[in-house]
Amino acid sequence: LLPPRPPSSVYFHFVAARRADLKAAHPDVGVADLARMMGEEWKSMSDEDKAPFERAAEQDKQRYRAECLAAGIEVSDVVDAKPALYYYLKSQRIAIAEANPEAGPAELVQMMRQNFAALSEEERAPFEEE
Repeated sequence: LLPPRPPSSVYFHFVAARRADLKAAHPDVGVADLARMMGEEWKSMSDEDKAPFERAAEQDKQRYRAECLAAGIEVSDVVDAKPALYYYLKSQRIAIAEANPEAGPAELVQMMRQNFAALSEEERAPFEEE
């Protein structure tokens, strides 16, 4: 028996709704450019325009919790919490990439994970609070 499918993010719900229409409107555009176009569209949307996708993501979280409960799987009430590592990676990515121009994406993430693991509790605190 497979575990329940984790809930999708707000942005993923947007992409799922927009991808087909955008691809139909721009059939010659590649995957990377299509993703860039969707990202730009998302950034320019108002909170009101994003609301339907936020509702869909919230319903998806509720579905996931219900499926986990039915399967006897314990789920944290904080399904959408981002770990401190996420905030650390976000804050350090550019600096680490500039300091290591020869490193590929996977190597950069590995370096940042090692750096994060070496932080003291005091140094981690700002990332835990975000």
